[in-house]
Amino acid sequence: MIPLALFALALIVRLYRLSYLDVWFDEVAILFQIQGTFPEIWNFCKAENFPPLYSWLLKVWSLGGGSDGWLRLLSALLGALIPPLAYAIGKELKGRRLGLWLGLACLLSLPLYYYSQIIRMYSLFVLLACLSYYGFLRALATGRWKYWFLTALANLLGFYAFLFMSFVVLSEFLVLAYSYRFEARRYWRPVLAHLPAIALMSFWMMTLLTRYRAQQSYVPSHLSFQDLIELWIYFGTGYKAPHQELLMAAANLPFALGLILGLRKWFGHPPVTALVLIAALSLLLICGLSIIGQSIFFDRYMLFLLPIYLALALMGWMELASPLWRKVGLVWFFGALLFSQGYYWTHYHAVNDEFRHHGVFVRPADDDGRSMSRTAAALEREVGPDEVIIHYSSHFLKDFSYFNFVYFHNRALPEYIYSTQDIPEYAGRQYLHAGDHIRSLRDLPRLPEGIWVITLNQVDILLQGSAANQEAQKIIVKEGDLPGELVDDGYVLQHTSRDGAVSVAHFRKLSGLGASGESGRRE
Repeated sequence: MIPLALFALALIVRLYRLSYLDVWFDEVAILFQIQGTFPEIWNFCKAENFPPLYSWLLKVWSLGGGSDGWLRLLSALLGALIPPLAYAIGKELKGRRLGLWLGLACLLSLPLYYYSQIIRMYSLFVLLACLSYYGFLRALATGRWKYWFLTALANLLGFYAFLFMSFVVLSEFLVLAYSYRFEARRYWRPVLAHLPAIALMSFWMMTLLTRYRAQQSYVPSHLSFQDLIELWIYFGTGYKAPHQELLMAAANLPFALGLILGLRKWFGHPPVTALVLIAALSLLLICGLSIIGQSIFFDRYMLFLLPIYLALALMGWMELASPLWRKVGLVWFFGALLFSQGYYWTHYHAVNDEFRHHGVFVRPADDDGRSMSRTAAALEREVGPDEVIIHYSSHFLKDFSYFNFVYFHNRALPEYIYSTQDIPEYAGRQYLHAGDHIRSLRDLPRLPEGIWVITLNQVDILLQGSAANQEAQKIIVKEGDLPGELVDDGYVLQHTSRDGAVSVAHFRKLSGLGASGESGRRE
């Protein structure tokens, strides 16, 4: 009954506002993928940081509907399964009481909650990691075939959900070597159970090595102590509120103190020892690779360790000898989780922007999170037969608007992304069709009568000689001089509009003006 109750409660809270916000860049990437066939998804994922399992599941799931809410429901269901599985892990570690507390902690954990509401693979990844932990603990305790096969299956599926599952697999075998040492006969079952899984993983091994070498702009190039501090906050309250460092530190302290208390006795209980070693070895492997090469240390990539972190922190408080301090610790622990949820809902858009864009893009106060879909719908009605849409913004912002609008328009309108710079893979290059990226208006098939320019910067950047010329100059140097081209080619501003973060400027070409001549064609 407890696992079922945890699932039901987790699902109920995850359904709240499930489809409230527009889909965003990372979600659109997967939505583009599921428009292809299963083999096409497999090949396409080779240019991504995740194998195709989640996209395959979502493609099948999409047969039941295509709305944002329906597509996000898959992640909500997967995320709602994490608390009951966490209950099973806690029960295996220290009994039903720890299982119940751990299930509730995973239900309330903000990162687990957030990724249960978006179209990404992280809920599936954490769920399969938890299934692997549970199977591994049961297999160590009983040695039974069914648990080794369960562990192998979870590891295989987890690997094809997200590549960091490889650290779990390697760490589990190191723990196995530590536990069994030179008892050769005991290795047969785990090895034989994993042979088919390892063989199937080999199809993606070369891609794994390739993705390790790929540049990721949002991942720091070198691991720093600050990254570890940020991970501690991420695993606790999930969000570092700007200018409220003391409040965030106080809210995250019960998790750190609980972890320290929990590690005092980690060596005396085999299931706890195994789980601590899995987490420690995975963390050491990730840190080691991030030190010697391209950093792969990124908060959401580490989510598979979050249930272990919460379990150890809870154990630390639960095993205190003093009933008073035990109660104080648990109240503080769950009070911090409730605080993080309260902060999330009272600062809804700010926290979502941080989770989504990591400070690159912050919406204005009057943006309700649905401005892009509304503007896209309006353009669908207003764009004329000889008009095009061009996205022009600084750095990532042009990518954030372009791919969303192309998805909303289902590629039915002539739509382009303008930049003199190459579009990198981490900004969506692999999702561009031929001709989508233009470096100049000269790259258009012909100069249209009208151009609708979409920007996530202030619309003033499109007006030559405006008060925002300093910002405009920075964008022109980096992305190209679209405002100058519009003037040179005889386009005159008709009107501008703004909905939240999205600004639109409509330009029309005056007859007989511009460098391209009467035909409007570029030679």
